[in-house]
Amino acid sequence: LVTRRSGVIGVLTPRTEVYGPTSSMIAVEVAAREAGYFVSLASVADTSAAALVDAVEHFKDQAAEAVVLIAPEREWLAAAGIVAADMPVVTMCADFRPARPSLATVALDNRSGARLVMRHLLELGHRDIAFVAGPPTSPEATARQRAWRDELHAAKLPAARAYAGDWSSASGFVAGRQ
Repeated sequence: LVTRRSGVIGVLTPRTEVYGPTSSMIAVEVAAREAGYFVSLASVADTSAAALVDAVEHFKDQAAEAVVLIAPEREWLAAAGIVAADMPVVTMCADFRPARPSLATVALDNRSGARLVMRHLLELGHRDIAFVAGPPTSPEATARQRAWRDELHAAKLPAARAYAGDWSSASGFVAGRQ
């Protein structure tokens, strides 16, 4: 109590079974434990103000020192503003800027990664490369699809075989059958 440190970091994540956010949550927990912290998790099904305020209150009740916000979709950045009003926040985003310049952000360059994949496939001689997209609300999916299209156009190949997906194996299966 004298130090005013709880050793707790909150993790706020969407309630999902999708691999990306789930693996991010596990990675945060592992890193926190290695740094001597415990993680308190709040997963919410939506980004309504009420759900987010409940999550922030959960973290306050545990005297969390900071919150890691896993934000796989743009709408989740609104959550950063609600959480940041009460405690320090780090956002784990996907190819987009934080809602506030003052927020610390960790992001992946999905466009560059997809370009590298496409260049590798083209160098191997592949000329008919299909793309299974993630949900349209996902900046990751948008960046990857843009890179797929750009690399095919640069190689003077058609970018005609893009299929809708939602990160689930079921949507991948349907796209694969198409």
